[in-house]
Amino acid sequence: MADEVSNKLLSGLNRIGLAMRSAAWGDATESGLTPTQSQILAFIAGRSAQNPRSAMRPTRWASLRRRRA
Repeated sequence: MADEVSNKLLSGLNRIGLAMRSAAWGDATESGLTPTQSQILAFIAGRSAQNPRSAMRPTRWASLRRRRA
């Protein structure tokens, strides 16, 4: 019985993960990013909210973007 419940829970969590990855892919594609790039930017944004000194300044992001173009 416990194995059956565990398997159903695992299956449900896998479906949720798949749906979240699919949504992340769609959101990232709309902004011209890959899902990995989008996750990295979200991680950096989260860190900057917790500790503003740990994030790069917006002007620095702009200069890096210009160099890449």
